[in-house]
Amino acid sequence: MRNKNLIFAFVISVIGALLIYLYLSGKEKEVTAKGVSNKVLVASKFIPAGAAVPAGSLKLGELPELYIQPGALRKFEEAAGVIALANIAEGEQILANKVTRLAENLSSLVPIGYRAVTLNLDADSSAGDFLKPGDIVDLLASFEEAGKASYTATLIQCVRVLAVNESFSSVKKSEAVYFPVKAFSGNIIVLALEPSDSELLTFAENKGRIKVVLRNPGDEKTAVLKTTNFGNALRNQQREAAKPAPELPFLEVIRGTEGEKVILKGR
Repeated sequence: MRNKNLIFAFVISVIGALLIYLYLSGKEKEVTAKGVSNKVLVASKFIPAGAAVPAGSLKLGELPELYIQPGALRKFEEAAGVIALANIAEGEQILANKVTRLAENLSSLVPIGYRAVTLNLDADSSAGDFLKPGDIVDLLASFEEAGKASYTATLIQCVRVLAVNESFSSVKKSEAVYFPVKAFSGNIIVLALEPSDSELLTFAENKGRIKVVLRNPGDEKTAVLKTTNFGNALRNQQREAAKPAPELPFLEVIRGTEGEKVILKGR
């Protein structure tokens, strides 16, 4: 009887080991089928259809390759400047067929928290035909009060141009739909401004003259500037005399009674 019990226990242990082996083998195959984990862009918050997709609403998630959907964007650069074509839920993968770089409505290009403000400029008030959607500009305002001195001040710095005349796309003409541009002596531009700056610009436009200054898109530095009037404009001309240019290194060669300076050129 004892031998039978030992044999039975041995058979049970073998069956148990076989079942464990089959379970672990199945899990290994399941993990292998899923593939290694890779990074993919997912929404960090809800993105409504028609809205621009800011970098702050995206994050890199890590999923098994099996679960990454075809056409999913995997790098932040791939999602730069895109607009959602459909609602994107929080945690959802960013798919190429759900976003576009062509805006059908100007409102889609307005960053959240900003306002699109139209500014009418005559031919002398802007960079003219050089302005394009996507450019970064500064706004200068000149005021002239009756009986008082006139003055100019930098009103707002680092402002993005959303549209120029009736075009709000900065892509190539072959890739975008352009509306016919009406004849105009200057430019009608649309700027992305915070609500407080929208009020400031509207006031300045009604009370003075606005000039748009184009700046390098990579230059985000804001300068601390003083208001310029007739008095300090003249004082600015009273500058120190220009310093003489530094002399280049030279070697003096004397031939007989005469000397000659030979400039040493750097290698």
